[in-house]
Amino acid sequence: MKLRCKLKSIFADRGIRQKEFAPKIGLSESGLSDLVRNISIPKLDTALLIANELDMDVKEIWVEIDDIS
Repeated sequence: MKLRCKLKSIFADRGIRQKEFAPKIGLSESGLSDLVRNISIPKLDTALLIANELDMDVKEIWVEIDDIS
């Protein structure tokens, strides 16, 4: 199972800057950037913090994609 992070488009749609959002959830800017760019996947507690801050469900932020290999 692979996941795709939709934070980049969510932030763009809402006018949210990563620099301002990262401290709200206790992440460094580089840590949040890694999530946004799909370089890393957050631990469940971090994903829940992000979803709560955005008033969204985790499944709306990280969506499962088909792994064609």
